Amino acid sequence: MDKIDLPTHSQIRSIILACQLGIIIFLCILGILKQQSLLDLETVIYPFCILFVIIVFWSLLSWTILTKSLFSPYILFLVSAALFNGGHVFLEVLNINPLGILSNNFSTDTTLQTIFLVTLSISSLHLGALLSTATVKPITVKSANNPLELSLTAKLTNELPKKLFASQDIRKVGWILLSISFVPTLLLLRTGVEAVATSGYVALYEANASQGGAILILSGFMIPSILFLLAGSQQAPFSRRLSILLVFIYSIIYNFLGQRTNGILPLVSVAWLWHHVIRPLPKKIFLPIAFFTAFVISPLIGEIRGGSGLARFSLSSIIEKFISLENPISRTLFEFGSTMQTIAYTIELVPNSKDFNMGVDYLYALFTLVPNIGFGDIHPSIARGTPSVWLSAEVTPRAVKQGIFLGYSFIAEAYLNFGWLGTPIFMTIFGFYLGKLVLWATRSGEPARMALLASFLTSLLFFCRQESTQIVRPFVLYSLTPYLGVLLLHQLRQKKLNPHSLGNN
Repeated sequence: MDKIDLPTHSQIRSIILACQLGIIIFLCILGILKQQSLLDLETVIYPFCILFVIIVFWSLLSWTILTKSLFSPYILFLVSAALFNGGHVFLEVLNINPLGILSNNFSTDTTLQTIFLVTLSISSLHLGALLSTATVKPITVKSANNPLELSLTAKLTNELPKKLFASQDIRKVGWILLSISFVPTLLLLRTGVEAVATSGYVALYEANASQGGAILILSGFMIPSILFLLAGSQQAPFSRRLSILLVFIYSIIYNFLGQRTNGILPLVSVAWLWHHVIRPLPKKIFLPIAFFTAFVISPLIGEIRGGSGLARFSLSSIIEKFISLENPISRTLFEFGSTMQTIAYTIELVPNSKDFNMGVDYLYALFTLVPNIGFGDIHPSIARGTPSVWLSAEVTPRAVKQGIFLGYSFIAEAYLNFGWLGTPIFMTIFGFYLGKLVLWATRSGEPARMALLASFLTSLLFFCRQESTQIVRPFVLYSLTPYLGVLLLHQLRQKKLNPHSLGNN
């Protein structure tokens, strides 16, 4: 019998890229047909919903085929982006959305444009990520010319990656971060508990706003400290146990306060880091827990936090709320998908009532890296008015006076700045560098790089329903800076072990 030649990895990548380009071209054709009024809007909404779901599942499958990893930060981001910006579409396909897409608050034309923009954005994002898989070149330990180079394809070459950093250096950074964040975090949590116990969940935002900027910034190092401690704990059981204990206490408190973002997302980062650095999590246990947390615990917290004062902490109240939950899966998807309305509102208002920002929002996001010294209490990038504040003031002015905002979406922000033509281009670029970052860390297997990525993961997942001013500083301050700290300790250690190395070079 003739031997059948299986396609190589590069050939599979080329096929997948060709399919993804085909999807983009097909969507562009549909957009032209819609623009020329050649589509019946009422009849094509449901097919567009089905198309969106198919593209999401194709994106998950194609990334898994190329990277051999399903539990990936990119996959987590892709799922979050799809749920937050298209949750109502999933409900429509499953026929469990009695209120209709976006609760039927928008015209058929706006609804269809919103679904199309989300579909095009997700597809473009994934195109960029797929392109990044060809840029992270395999560098084996034997061929490395630089001590900083690692094996990026250890799984394919069966070579164990050479550890760049000593575990004690990674742990030392974790301990340093813990020492500077522990007290500010305690103060922040105490203030939050007191505010919620007396005045309810809404008072939590006022309490946080009253905290000094230094306390908020320093407390932000708490989760990175836990993650770097965990990443360097392969031979340090105490650090490993301490990191797990701290993250569970942190998560429990924030979930009781009602802040699910701070209560659940750190657990995701810790679970991912544990799975890839310590030991794989058993699927039979991890998957049911993840499902229960997303579709039962999350909506339950949303119900409980609506109570006022200490009554919300009573066991009877929690049990009553749990029993009253009806179809938590539908409720969760509906709540997640509410972010979609920010895209619909932005499409209606821009450019009819407001001009495109032409990238200014992203420049101000970069400006958040400049410390807020001499600018007053509010950083200029925030004081100028962020997209979320602008939209809430336009749509829900009464709620804004009470300190309640709609939030925003990274897709809506791209459209606000670049319009229909620029959004897919921006999404492709963003997807490319996101995929490159994920592969840079995961293919190396280096714990310090994995800790950097895990530290960024909490902000990255929430970025799906935020704007760029909320993600630039967290990446640099809470992810990149600790990693550079590990690099500095490594260089000092190397200099101490070989003090004449610099002179020889």
